Amino acid sequence: MPRACLAWVKEVDLIMLEEFCIDLSDAGADRADVLRYWKFDQSPDEFVAWFGEKYDLITRDQWDPFCAFRRRLDSYKRML
Repeated sequence: MPRACLAWVKEVDLIMLEEFCIDLSDAGADRADVLRYWKFDQSPDEFVAWFGEKYDLITRDQWDPFCAFRRRLDSYKRML
């Protein structure tokens, strides 16, 4: 997988984790899917918005009103 694609996936995964508490792998995307999505030539933000709308994903705020997941995610980001 091209380095630019890997960097794109990393950014998409972080945004998806923040918005929907899943990443591309959790969403069922395999290598072929990831490459196809990357070739859409959308920014990570645009892609996540499109993906969430297409699959009618529930946002973190809708199911985690006390932000317990946000605290775990913030801890994870500090480790990176």
